[in-house]
Amino acid sequence: MYLPSTSSHTVICKLKCCFARYGIPECVVSDNTRQFTFSEFEQFSREWNFKHITTSPRFPQSNGFAERAVKTAKKILNQDDIFLAILAYRSTPLTELGVSPAKPMFERNIRNTLPCLSKNLKHNCMNRETLESKDRKAKQRQKINYDRHHGVINLPELQPGDPVLVKADDEKHWKTQARVLQKVAPRSYIVRTDSKGDLRRNRRHLKKIPESNYSHMDQDDNLDLEPDQEFPPAAPVGLSTSSVAGTPLWKSAREKDFSSRSPTPTTP
Repeated sequence: MYLPSTSSHTVICKLKCCFARYGIPECVVSDNTRQFTFSEFEQFSREWNFKHITTSPRFPQSNGFAERAVKTAKKILNQDDIFLAILAYRSTPLTELGVSPAKPMFERNIRNTLPCLSKNLKHNCMNRETLESKDRKAKQRQKINYDRHHGVINLPELQPGDPVLVKADDEKHWKTQARVLQKVAPRSYIVRTDSKGDLRRNRRHLKKIPESNYSHMDQDDNLDLEPDQEFPPAAPVGLSTSSVAGTPLWKSAREKDFSSRSPTPTTP
């Protein structure tokens, strides 16, 4: 679908065209670009009666479905015949489901350039529950393989009022302190900071810290502590480092004293 511009008005018109052809979906998931965050799009979602959910900012993994579709579209555009490539994509059975993308919609296989029997193109009623069950099992299997390969750890949920550290857009370290306001979506929270206002971040970008560390950071904003990191004990006054640690100090091998050596005799 060609977009002459990325304004909210253009995007809404294209979505209306899709909804009029295939029906209004119950939920629309998008990123946080301007055309989806303006009040015009919010009004459109209310008038057409669908739920609009935005993904967490600075977390492109949550928008993986759209990114994967864009990758597939780019491969199709690189082919010599774009329409023939689209036909091949829509008529090729998916590995996880065993049916092509076109068959669940038309309840029959669509004809392409490959030879096939006429009986394979006839109407065939499909069991939607079986198809949805295969889809859920395939996604769950992919999730398990991804979590095992990348060592994914489930982070505990945060509660309103919990002190956290936030990595802001212009920061390389966990320095900005904030408090959780509310949970707006699975693994997505709104936090309130003193200097940057209210921010929405994914759970991956929030680190919970003890209340004691949070209050200490209020006194010194320049501290950059990791969550649950304790302050090191101060050494007693008047004691050397060796007496505190209990181990003697060793002289570096690079610092050698050559004054005690006798001079090398010279040949007359």
